[in-house]
Parts: sequence; structure tokens; C-alpha cells
Amino acid sequence: MFSELCNLCKVSLEDLPIGKILTATECGADGTFLLHHHVSLFLRAGHNVCIVAFAQSFNHYNSVGTKLGLNLAASKESGKLEFIDGLKAIGDEILEHAKRTAEPNFPPREEASDPSSNSAIAMGDPILSGLFISSDICKGQRLKNLYLRCMSIMKRFEQSNNKPTLVIVDDISIPLSMGVPHMDLLYFLHYLRQLCDSGRCSVISLIHLDKSADDDDANKLATAVKVQSDMVFDVEGLVTGYCADVHGLVRSLAE
Repeated sequence: MFSELCNLCKVSLEDLPIGKILTATECGADGTFLLHHHVSLFLRAGHNVCIVAFAQSFNHYNSVGTKLGLNLAASKESGKLEFIDGLKAIGDEILEHAKRTAEPNFPPREEASDPSSNSAIAMGDPILSGLFISSDICKGQRLKNLYLRCMSIMKRFEQSNNKPTLVIVDDISIPLSMGVPHMDLLYFLHYLRQLCDSGRCSVISLIHLDKSADDDDANKLATAVKVQSDMVFDVEGLVTGYCADVHGLVRSLAE
């Protein structure tokens, strides 16, 4: 299974997708195995991993990693892996925005990044400030802060070991249910792609689609993200229904 998946993804420990944007969509089947597979490859190769999780907890990733022969908790302690709880990060921004609105003198949250990182520079970047276009300032701001946190982690990785980094975004469609516009999510991924242009970072994002639901935002997001991707994986359930031996099919498309 491991070698077959490597052949499908066109990757190996000696030929990782450095500087690439990968997108996986799931519809009627679970596509998270692709995320776990790439986490395993990058950590085994001695590279860094940053997980931005909207769908699963760190314990879930650690449990799956144990089955793959990895100790993600040890990798986290050694500084090779960073885990960001995306829902908590957005939720904290919502609560802070509500407190600032109710209490004008409420002190602003201190930035998580250190002052010497590129995050401090980006905070004053008028282009960065303008691209999160949501009419609700709080929605755009909370995604910008999430991006700045990712960038701060990239800077620390670069300073500590200068190894390539894999960024996992699981599942980028979940913030849609929190009222985050799909264009804000698209710009978030766009900025992560700019990190890949340096050739030191790769991004793989998972998008959940539901054929039974008329979810225009998720479909628009998936279509736009696929256009920006170097490789796309579509994970689908079997048309014939449930099967004990085969759970679904995977289509791969290199852009």
C-alpha cells in the first residue's frame, strides 16, 4: 500500500514535492490518508511539518502516526513538528473582537510571533492588509493572524535547521460553516503558496465536498484551489456503494 501510494502521488523519500501545492478533495470517502502519508514522508526524511487542523486533534494525528511507526509527540517536542488548532485560533479572534467591541479599553492580544520575525514586517504590509477582503473586518483579520502565525513558524524552522517544511491544512472547507467567506480562505492559501515559491515549503490542503448538498461556497473554493495546485487528488466513494475490501477510488491530476 505504501509503495503504491507513493507511485500514485509521484513521491518518495528521495523525491519529495518540495515547493509544490497539493490539493485533495474528498466526497463520499475519507481522504485524510493522503495527509498522513505526506506527514510520514517528510518526517522520515528529516524535514519539518506544520499542521493547521480544523477537523482533527493532535491526538488523532499522533494515534495514526503511531500506526505508521512515527512518534509525533516526540517530533513536536524536538521542534520538527508544529500543530495549530485552527478552530481555536479563529474562535479566540472572535472572542477578542467581541470583547473589544463591548469594552473599548480592552487591551489587544499580543502577537504570537517574535518581533524579529517576518511577521512583524508583514503586519505593516498594505498589500497583506488589503487582500483579506471580507466586509466583516473580524473575519479577514482572524485569517490574517493565522497566516502570520504560520509564517512565524516557517521562520523558526528556517533558523533552527533550514530544512524544507510541509504545511498541512485539514480541512480548509470547515471555516465556511463558521461564516468565513471562501474568498478569504482562497487568499489564505494564496499567501501560503507564496511561501512555496521560495522552494523551501510545500502545502497540501484537504477540502470536503458533499454531492447531496448544494454547497456553492465549497465548490467554488475547491475549483479555485485546484487551479492554483501543482497536483490534485480526488478521493471518491464507490458508485456501486459500500464494499468491505475497497473503500473508494483516487484520481490524481498533475497540473
